[in-house]
Amino acid sequence: EAGVRLLAWVWIRRLLDDRRGMSISLEGLGDASFQRGDYAASRGFYSQSLEIQRSLGDRQGTAESLLRLSIMAAEEGRCDESRGMIREALDILLEVGDRLRLADALDACVPLAWAESDGERALRLASAGTVLRDQERLPRSPADHRRIQALVDRIGQALGAAGRAASESGRRLTFDGAMAET
Repeated sequence: EAGVRLLAWVWIRRLLDDRRGMSISLEGLGDASFQRGDYAASRGFYSQSLEIQRSLGDRQGTAESLLRLSIMAAEEGRCDESRGMIREALDILLEVGDRLRLADALDACVPLAWAESDGERALRLASAGTVLRDQERLPRSPADHRRIQALVDRIGQALGAAGRAASESGRRLTFDGAMAET
């Protein structure tokens, strides 16, 4: 199993004092746990990765870990916590100009908006993020694509025509307009 290999990599990297490698492996374990629905394990792995990223002074890695934790917090209904993590990540990413992770931040806002019962904003943000990715040729992992698309489909079905209008509106948002929606 991939999780066992990643856990082995964490221990090997710990023995080699490869903290950056440990952080990457912990994120992989967090991703695998998240996809299985084991949020407690995922939160633990992501939190350890965040701690390492902060200690290394890796601002982009810190932002990425914050976004991963924010998605989980939103899906668990901890909206204030999710919003705080997204805000911190956005501050970092805007400062360093990381367009890929800014697109990831838009993705992280989708489950938060849905958890806050604002499906139209969720669909605007999802559409704006897709346009940004298309314009800048920014990749999205297959797992993230499936997760976002499943949520967008669920919200779209719930909102019907209003959802289609919100998605269309999101496709017309400028980058600054999308950031204002967060």
